[in-house]
Amino acid sequence: NQAPLADGEQVLDLVARHPGTASYICTKLCRRLVADEPPAALVQAAIDVWIAQQGAADQIKQVVRAILLSPEFAAAWGQKVKRPFELAASFLRITEANATPNTNLFNWLSEMGYRHFNWSPPTGHPDTADDWLSTNVTLRRWNVVNTFFTKEFGAATLDMVAKTPAGATSRQIVAFWVERVLGRPLPERSVDVLIGLMRQDAGPDVPPIGNAEDIRDRINSLVALIAMTPEFQQR
Repeated sequence: NQAPLADGEQVLDLVARHPGTASYICTKLCRRLVADEPPAALVQAAIDVWIAQQGAADQIKQVVRAILLSPEFAAAWGQKVKRPFELAASFLRITEANATPNTNLFNWLSEMGYRHFNWSPPTGHPDTADDWLSTNVTLRRWNVVNTFFTKEFGAATLDMVAKTPAGATSRQIVAFWVERVLGRPLPERSVDVLIGLMRQDAGPDVPPIGNAEDIRDRINSLVALIAMTPEFQQR
């Protein structure tokens, strides 16, 4: 006599060991971690590890490790677009916001097509740029960054002035926030636009002029604009 679930478990074992399963899961992992169209050589390397570790308790862990240690992963910066949740989380992280997730935040994520813990198909959220960069969704991605600065949103408290070096020039303020938000340079043309926003009628190499509220609003707008750049939308 065999246990009532034995046949079902045997079927699952057969499916788990099928070559198609290795190909499907390894491709999905490479797409998630490296690129929308991952290199065939990387996918095959992941499949090889998957097959070699069949039966191991940490099989998927070893496959993920192989992907993360690959040259393809090391060169993956900018090849993936952040999902809406990643976008919101990364913005809150770099601004060191005091975040309190609320209904407004999850409604915004939903309007961008992201259903947190509530995506109906078992395939999970889409994982390619085309699904997250339509005209409508891109506009909402920009808007949610600005919305974080409003009291009505209520999902986060941000103080950009306190994090900005005191006495810094407009050029230095832009350089500080570009490095903090992106960790890499922006094109010169983009930097010039940001400096223009900060300096207004003053020179770029003197502290911005204006009352405290005006300077606060400009710094907030500066951080928001940097977060709207293509560079910040990338993972």
